[in-house]
Amino acid sequence: MEPIRRGDSDDLFEAVVGQDSVMRWLATGRADSRSAARAMCDDHVAHWTRHGYGDFAVRDAATHAFLGRVGLRNRAEYGVDLGFAVHPGAQGRGIAGEAGRACLDLAFRRLSLPAVFAFVLPGNTASISVLRRLGAQADGTVQSSGLHCLRHRFDPAGTATAEHVVDDGGADFRLIHVLGPGSPGDGAALRAGLSDPFGVNGLALVWDDKQHTFIAVSEGRPVASAGWLLRNMAFDGSLRRAAGLGDVLVHPAHRSQGIARTVISVAVEHARAVGAETMILLCRPDLVPLYTQLGWSRLSVPVTFQQPDGARTSPLTTMIYDLADLPHPTISVDLRGLPF
Repeated sequence: MEPIRRGDSDDLFEAVVGQDSVMRWLATGRADSRSAARAMCDDHVAHWTRHGYGDFAVRDAATHAFLGRVGLRNRAEYGVDLGFAVHPGAQGRGIAGEAGRACLDLAFRRLSLPAVFAFVLPGNTASISVLRRLGAQADGTVQSSGLHCLRHRFDPAGTATAEHVVDDGGADFRLIHVLGPGSPGDGAALRAGLSDPFGVNGLALVWDDKQHTFIAVSEGRPVASAGWLLRNMAFDGSLRRAAGLGDVLVHPAHRSQGIARTVISVAVEHARAVGAETMILLCRPDLVPLYTQLGWSRLSVPVTFQQPDGARTSPLTTMIYDLADLPHPTISVDLRGLPF
């Protein structure tokens, strides 16, 4: 199993896109052109760039023949789901189950995701059987790509450990979820002697402690972190359950490796799992392109927060990530507490 590349489009066409018996069960519907396969590969590559995880090309270990694709897809409206599509000639060999279990191992053991979902069309008994063997539980129905789908849910405690791990290029990278603001030692290690790694010391602000922290560890050392808290905030005067993201930091020696994208993506999923309707952060203007690439939107309305001497208007750029299809504020946002 390796991350799907643009060069896999012909293999994807032959194994999946050109197979009507496979495509009829996918919510994306039937497609029978090589251009559609190329578009799918481009989409898979973009997903890896945005989240640091995604779909894998599954190949026969002996012959290297392309057998299908299996992976994790982050859907902004639903969360992370497990999907698989295997060539008809390779079905019945347990490939979807083995590869799916490896993906769940990646999701829970490596990334510490809170849950993984799966969407399947009614009548697809073969896929439903695979999901059940992997430990999925029925979890209602949803509309996906305009189609009525059955939803299944995987939880960390109910998922068996994989016999083999996937080759996602992450070495021994894993995320650790910690309640509270995290340890001072990890924070000092990530700052690597920098006096103002977030570029906010000159603002003289008092910041709130985080309720949750994610520490990315590689080779036994912390390489990145992010924290968040959950609070009722006012959007255009109406209260909304929002999660404030902050303290996103990558060790100088590990920057430009895409680690931040994965930490942020996983933090968003944890906030979703506890009922957050919107994710919000305050950042320097130079970081806006990064968050825009990750699917966040910039707000142009004034944002206020509390300080010991009273309310202040934020001097930083505000970005939000919608989790519940709610309208963006057009008047103002009040964080109703200290900034994060």
